[in-house]
Amino acid sequence: VATGGMAAYYPFSSNTNDASGGGLNLTGSGGTFVDGGLRLSANARYTSSSTSILNTDKYTLSFEIKFPVSPSTGYNSIFQFVTSDTDRSPGIWRLPNANGLHWRHDPGNAGIDESFRFNQNQWYTVTGVKNGNVFTLYVDGKPVAPGSVPASKSPGLGQLLFGKPVN
Repeated sequence: VATGGMAAYYPFSSNTNDASGGGLNLTGSGGTFVDGGLRLSANARYTSSSTSILNTDKYTLSFEIKFPVSPSTGYNSIFQFVTSDTDRSPGIWRLPNANGLHWRHDPGNAGIDESFRFNQNQWYTVTGVKNGNVFTLYVDGKPVAPGSVPASKSPGLGQLLFGKPVN
């Protein structure tokens, strides 16, 4: 997670500590460390302390992901920035019935459902770059879903959330 330089970095190889030194360690449970990453179960939930690092409309989020099992019928939360007014943007979900991603940008749930489909049991590097109302999604360094999105999000402090969504 980065804005104006690296703000947090989670290698997820054996713990949920912020390796950037920014102090945004995650607390939670429900995941297991396997195959060099954190596998999230259906009830996994990890959160950071409150932060303002994504209180902006210019950011880059980058992560590595592998889909080890077939998708479920509902949206599965991977990442959210949860503010006090229940805005969950930006947020990243696995698409129902597909190995694809939905990248949410604003409280109205506007976002991009990219057409790229991920193979099971293969690692990918995914990067999303938002600059105002322009958003580009990259997979392994190649743009796969450029598009227009709402320029603004709800301001405020929030927590980084990995796993189970907020209600």
